[in-house]
Amino acid sequence: LELFGARAAATLAIYQHHHDHTHLPDGRVQEADGRVVDAHEHGHHANDESHGHGHAAGEHVHEHRH
Repeated sequence: LELFGARAAATLAIYQHHHDHTHLPDGRVQEADGRVVDAHEHGHHANDESHGHGHAAGEHVHEHRH
C-alpha cells in the first residue's frame, strides 16, 4: 500500500511471509536451528528469476507481487 497507494493496491495480489533464517554475506543460509547451509540446500534459488527480488544479508521478509 505504501508503494502503490490504496487505489493501485486493489489491482495487485500482495502477500508476505516471514522466514526463520538469515542470509549470510557469502550466500549461505543460517537456519533457525543454527545450521549453516548452501542456498540450494535451503531451497532458495541462486538467482532472482523465481520471485523477483534479491537477498540482502540479515533477516528479511519476502513480499511477492503477482
